[in-house]
Amino acid sequence: MALFALGWGCSSPAPPPATTPPATTPPVVALAEPAAATEPVQPIDDPPKAAAEEQAPARGSCPFPAPAEEADDYAGPMPAAPVLGSEEPAPRDVPPQARTAIARALDPRLSQRRTTPRLHLATTARLLQRLLRATSKSAPDRPDLIRRLAEAQVELANAAQQAQDGPAEKAHRREAIRHYDWFKTSYPGDKALDQVLYHAALEHQRLGDLSATRKAYLELISGVPHSKLLPRAYVAFGEIFFEEARSDPTKLKLAQEFYQQALNYPPRDNPVYGLAQYRLGHVHWRMANPTQALEAFVKTLQYVGSFPKAPEVKVLGPAAMDAAVHTYAEIGRPDRACPFLHRLAATPSSPAATLRALTSLGEAYLRTGRRSEARVIYQILERHHRGPERRRDRTVLSLLRAK
Repeated sequence: MALFALGWGCSSPAPPPATTPPATTPPVVALAEPAAATEPVQPIDDPPKAAAEEQAPARGSCPFPAPAEEADDYAGPMPAAPVLGSEEPAPRDVPPQARTAIARALDPRLSQRRTTPRLHLATTARLLQRLLRATSKSAPDRPDLIRRLAEAQVELANAAQQAQDGPAEKAHRREAIRHYDWFKTSYPGDKALDQVLYHAALEHQRLGDLSATRKAYLELISGVPHSKLLPRAYVAFGEIFFEEARSDPTKLKLAQEFYQQALNYPPRDNPVYGLAQYRLGHVHWRMANPTQALEAFVKTLQYVGSFPKAPEVKVLGPAAMDAAVHTYAEIGRPDRACPFLHRLAATPSSPAATLRALTSLGEAYLRTGRRSEARVIYQILERHHRGPERRRDRTVLSLLRAK
């Protein structure tokens, strides 16, 4: 494990519980293809070769029939045709919606945030302070009062952040940390200690104090080894090192190890299992392991299909599908793309999601200047699209033939 490599002088944390998640979770299309639930991912092939363009028309098919032919006098605007470019192939960076989902998954309190006037929040904090001063040190509810006062300071900090009041935000976060530390020192055996340590780490991180953030997460991992918050702590560690790897690529290995630690907890009881898989895919891509990256994105989609009510899956699913498409553009064969993407699509009974993914794949090929591969994809799309989309596909094909 990576903890000793960080040089923080902490004792080795207890390993995760001796439970191992299934080798693969049921895929999105398990009902359509039951064998896919237990077999390894097969549709990944060698990178496409420079096939002769005259051979392209006969290649590529989809596991569903094309709609009936219709007249071509369609009303409505035609979608814009993408431009042939020369970008480097890569999964898109984490979209803003996914970044928000990551933040909410690591701190579920953000999903419960209410718009409350700062004056009201300040009044609540003062009342709690008075109540705490009037409460005996031996009172059984005193630990809860200290924790509630810390949470009140966090709410005030969030309100100040929304109001773009930086100095007030920092002051309230420091005050929250002071109360969390007070709780930790005074009540080290309390059942809420893991929450206090985790929330303190989040506040340190929001203040930009990564040294204190790491120390708090390590206190949680080593001090409360059976806490349900450990998967979140591992993913939070992974996020720290993933960001640091932008300037120091050696940190990618640490990020990988922490994401994998989070995956040691079964998905049914692990609200960040899908998130850890998704971020592990980005780590593999940055480490120049595109096949492992695609496998991680596929497993993320399998998780989304198996646990549709898990937190943030409505955002995680489209983000993982987008990343899978752009990774496939690097290592997959275009003539086998439709069956592969159809097995990943969120609605396997309908070709609409598959065609959207194929369109993204065709655009990825175009952006990276891969004309032969793009031509295969747009010929498939032209057979299955109708209306303005079909006109767009034909426009792209005519441009590809003209170049």
